Amino acid sequence: MKVSDWIVDGHCAYRSLVDFGDTHDVKNRVAFIEKTPRVRIYAPNYAWQSRESVHSCQPAERDAWVFGPKGHGGEDGHIPENKLYGHDPQSRAWCDTMLRALGYQLPE
Repeated sequence: MKVSDWIVDGHCAYRSLVDFGDTHDVKNRVAFIEKTPRVRIYAPNYAWQSRESVHSCQPAERDAWVFGPKGHGGEDGHIPENKLYGHDPQSRAWCDTMLRALGYQLPE
């Protein structure tokens, strides 16, 4: 399955599935970074059901988030206050590595 480029939402960033409707819909998110990167692991029989609130990233009943190491910051190039959180290059790289291992196709 294909995933989106990184989408910035304030100080957070996420990747979503692109073939299942609105990439801004939280149920389509597969990677999310605020201070800590995380990747969603779906339970096989329950994928595509209703998920959690937009910013909570708490596991829904039948799927879970796998958390990576907390980021150390990274400039986004044009918004100085975004030097932490979802713009951290190491956090994005960790998510991308996990997504590839799970079989997702990332944009070139």
